[in-house]
Amino acid sequence: VIKQPFQIIKAANNGKTDADLLSGAGFTVYLKSSLTKKADGSYDFDSAKPVVSGENGATEIFTDEKGYACSIPLPFGNYIVRETTTPHNYKPVDDFEVNITEHHPNEPQIWRVLLDEEFKAKLKIVKKDDETKKSVLIAGTEFKVYDLDNKKYVEQVTTYPVTTT
Repeated sequence: VIKQPFQIIKAANNGKTDADLLSGAGFTVYLKSSLTKKADGSYDFDSAKPVVSGENGATEIFTDEKGYACSIPLPFGNYIVRETTTPHNYKPVDDFEVNITEHHPNEPQIWRVLLDEEFKAKLKIVKKDDETKKSVLIAGTEFKVYDLDNKKYVEQVTTYPVTTT
C-alpha cells in the first residue's frame, strides 16, 4: 500500500519578522471521497468520520512547542485537513488538501507552514448614566482597554463628538 505522512509548522501571522510558533493547534483529517457536499458547496464535516492520523489511533494531531506536527503514514488518497483546535486568540487556517501519491512511509512530505491570524474584534462602548440609564453623549470621554492575558493596558480610547437628531 502506498503510504506517506505529512508535516506542518504552525506560526502566528502577527506582523513580526520572527513569527511566534504556535503549540496546541489540532488538525483533523478526512478522506475527501468520503465527504458529502452541502447545498452551498461546502463539505459536511459534522456527519463525516475522521481518519486516524496520529499515534495510538488518534484522529487529531497537535503541534508541539515548536509549532510542529507530523501525521502517521496515510494511505494513497486525497485528504481534507481542518484545524479543529485553535490556540487562544487566533483564527483557524482555511481547510487544505493533502494528496498522498508516493510510497515514502518513513519520509514525510515537505512541510506546510500555516499562519494563524490573530483574533481581532471591534468594541462598541456605551456609557450610561447610573440613575437614568440613558446614554451619556459627551465627547472626550476616555476609556482604557485592559488585556487580561498579559495583565496590562493596551490602548486608551477617546470618544469623539456625537450628534443626535
